[in-house]
Amino acid sequence: MGLNPGTTTARTQTDMKSIRSLQWCFGDSALAFALRFVILFAIAGTVADVAVESAALAPIVDSRDEMNATIAAAAARLIGCPSTRYGTVIINGAFALDITPECSGLTVSILLICAMVAFPSRWAFKVVGCFCGTVFLFWANILRIVSLTHVGGKRPDLVAELHVYVWPAVMIAGSVVCMITWIYLGSVRVGRFSHSGQHRRTGFAKVSDQE
Repeated sequence: MGLNPGTTTARTQTDMKSIRSLQWCFGDSALAFALRFVILFAIAGTVADVAVESAALAPIVDSRDEMNATIAAAAARLIGCPSTRYGTVIINGAFALDITPECSGLTVSILLICAMVAFPSRWAFKVVGCFCGTVFLFWANILRIVSLTHVGGKRPDLVAELHVYVWPAVMIAGSVVCMITWIYLGSVRVGRFSHSGQHRRTGFAKVSDQE
């Protein structure tokens, strides 16, 4: 049984298109990085939401919230803000701030981790970046809680605006700064998508802005 040259050529072209489609997700282009980030963030965000709402993990979530409240209350007292903690609630005078799972900074941390994992670089450098970035955002979130507690004791009318608008923007900006700093430390060009090969120290893969 002979092979039809036309059929073989068509199959080859189909295979090449499939390979190019996979490169959109697994390649080193800017599009591949963006696609990987969106997929990772969607998956990680969904898993985190399910975990937070899970009754089985409720003790762990509550313990984390109490830990955040304990650290924040202690930090507030260090700056002269009279704060008392009862479970996950921090009290400053007539103002009470309840630390909920949404106050953990988890979403911003997931945002940063997904971006670093999606970016083409060596896994060892990803791990270091994710660890340092998570630690930074943890303490930034503690600062957020302390500031809300302090402001709540003096100007409770400003707490809602700080909580809903100001601090979310600050936390996102902090994650962006972490990402840019990580790229800066790991490559010759700050955040530039270049056509050069792997960086000799960090192993940043080449990233192209064209397909």
